[in-house]
Amino acid sequence: MRAAWNGDRPPWAIGIDVGGTKIAAGLVALSSGQVLARRRLPTGAGRGAAAVLADTVALAEELVGAARALGGEVAGIGVGVPELVDRAGAVRSAHALPWEGVPVGAAFAHLAPAVVEADVRAAALAEARYGTGRGVDPFAYLSVGTGISACLVRGGRPDVGARGAALVLATGPLTFPCPACGAAEPFRLESFAAGP
Repeated sequence: MRAAWNGDRPPWAIGIDVGGTKIAAGLVALSSGQVLARRRLPTGAGRGAAAVLADTVALAEELVGAARALGGEVAGIGVGVPELVDRAGAVRSAHALPWEGVPVGAAFAHLAPAVVEADVRAAALAEARYGTGRGVDPFAYLSVGTGISACLVRGGRPDVGARGAALVLATGPLTFPCPACGAAEPFRLESFAAGP
């Protein structure tokens, strides 16, 4: 895909959203949030952790090439994943991607420094910096996609919670009686309202 560019100078970064159905990546001008180049492909999570990570790194490599073609350099890479991510950037769940315990950030070290974050917190940070969240404090960010998550943003920063797990919204301890048999059924919002 041909890169679009309006003259924004570096620093530039690569943002990657690794989702349950697709991997979307962009070369972004940090000064304005403008996306200078984009890449996208299906996730295919069933292929395993190594294959999905290899595809994700390959997209980042393509965008580093696009940056160089535009006369710039990549200062950093942000990788958003639909999982619980602790304060140190380690993936701590494997609901959509089998990356629990995989050193995801290290896979990008040959390109630029990388940060791994829960996708909802990464999106909430972008909204606080470039979107309708600018100047609003606090605000709640809600993401409805393959899964459903939420994030509280205070002082322009996503609240990560004590252990990095402050984002789960779609499942919880609530139960309701089954209308047919009366048995207690756990409520899962994603069963009713998520992308699929």
